[in-house]
Amino acid sequence: MDGTTMSWEAPDAVPAVPALEVVNGGTPDPEPLSHGLRAIRELLDGPDCVLFSILPHGLAHRAAQGSGSARLARLLDTVAADLDQRVQGPCTLAPSGSVRGDAYGLSIADGPLPGVVVLAERVHRRFALGIAVTLRAADIATSQVRFAHAVFRDLLRVLRTSDLAVAPVAPHDARWEKHRFGGLIGASRSMRRLFRTIEKLASSDVNVLVLGESGTGKELVARAIHENGSPAGRKFVAQNCAALPESLLESELFGHCRGAFTGAQLEKRGLFEEANGGTFFLDEIADMPIALQIKMLRVLQEGEIRRLGETRTRSVQVRIIAATNKHLADEVRAGRFREDLYYRLDVVKLELAPLRRRKDDVPLLARHFCDKICARIGRPPLEFAAETVQRFVDYDWPGNVRELENEVERVVALHGDDGTVRPYMLSERLRYGCGSEFSLDRLDEMRHLHQATEYLERAMIASSLERHGWNKSRAAAELGVSRQGLIKKIDRLQLVRPTPVKTRPRPGAHAAAAAATQAELDFDNDNE
Repeated sequence: MDGTTMSWEAPDAVPAVPALEVVNGGTPDPEPLSHGLRAIRELLDGPDCVLFSILPHGLAHRAAQGSGSARLARLLDTVAADLDQRVQGPCTLAPSGSVRGDAYGLSIADGPLPGVVVLAERVHRRFALGIAVTLRAADIATSQVRFAHAVFRDLLRVLRTSDLAVAPVAPHDARWEKHRFGGLIGASRSMRRLFRTIEKLASSDVNVLVLGESGTGKELVARAIHENGSPAGRKFVAQNCAALPESLLESELFGHCRGAFTGAQLEKRGLFEEANGGTFFLDEIADMPIALQIKMLRVLQEGEIRRLGETRTRSVQVRIIAATNKHLADEVRAGRFREDLYYRLDVVKLELAPLRRRKDDVPLLARHFCDKICARIGRPPLEFAAETVQRFVDYDWPGNVRELENEVERVVALHGDDGTVRPYMLSERLRYGCGSEFSLDRLDEMRHLHQATEYLERAMIASSLERHGWNKSRAAAELGVSRQGLIKKIDRLQLVRPTPVKTRPRPGAHAAAAAATQAELDFDNDNE
């Protein structure tokens, strides 16, 4: 193995492998690595282990021991995003209830895979290292975890001096680095202003309120603030306030003691305690019930929480970053959000511009997502035709950056072998320009007469063609233009018809009508 970018695949049934297989980086069988992995396996009594890096675009497998390590590596790939979110410092991720005894300061959280323990540490804000070990027994002692984590930390010190600790940078990372800030990508004026604000906020611990439409990247902004300001090892904890009912949300946020309610057989630390010393991101804060908003005030004012069922208070030091896609001032006036909590959260307000108002970033984001997705699935990079880029720019993107990424992922999945992304490969809402998704708000934002006229013309023509099944004669009659004039407009506006599905004439009474309709379609096709 040459230790560069070798991919690693193995069938489910694999023969016995050597004591150590180096998968990516370094030289074959480096002795300290081999001894370290073997020691961790013995301490945790695990048959298989995989050493891996956690990168922004997925996992990179480094080394493995055990005949079932290939299967373990594939399982890890399925939870790569979850691992990237959970690993913010030195931690152990283990199946719920699998660790016996008091942790005594160990950071142990529920793991994403049953029967697998993950020891991990974030080396850099965009790079973490971890080792996953399968368990033979149903549970292990905290002393085993403590010693295994000590060996893992020693192993990290060795790896940092070798090629194994170097985080491989995918081609898309190098190409877009100058337009990247944390997990955010953008070159427009509003994004550059946002980057400068985040840099200033990172050095303080003030509460931040992030406002923006769904899909604009509110959690990415929160992570960027945390990663650029918090010392290494400080936790980033996120919770969507709309994801849980009030009873469960209170327990998640503040924790509970044993016997606090039916089914509370063990005491549980809340997310505020988990985030102590770090950052707590509360998404969809406007959907938090009023009763919990009152308890939130206590945390913000005094830095104290009280678990459900307990009488004593606990001190926490947490920076709160809250986000919502609603207008909180309107929620306050409607009585759905407490005014005092609103002003406690609104120390610094960041308003994220929707993608339709920063069109300069659309081509950059599309190419970035395309490179990232191609690298993730192992395909060569794709190119965008100029007409395709224009379709991206013309579209309003009501789902913002999330919708753009989903559109690019769809194109790569369906047409990744073609090399160049052309307009006909896009989904219908982009192929027809604005079509039936015509927006008066978008038209109102335009200040250039020619641009507004073309936008309206494209919308009306696309909508008429859709109604008449792309029969140009009928669409021209409805629009009050000649058929040849309509064809010229279609060419100029680059409207692309989806592949027509020709139907066979139905037998019986409708055969003649079906044949006439098909003949009309054929006439249109012949005269395009």
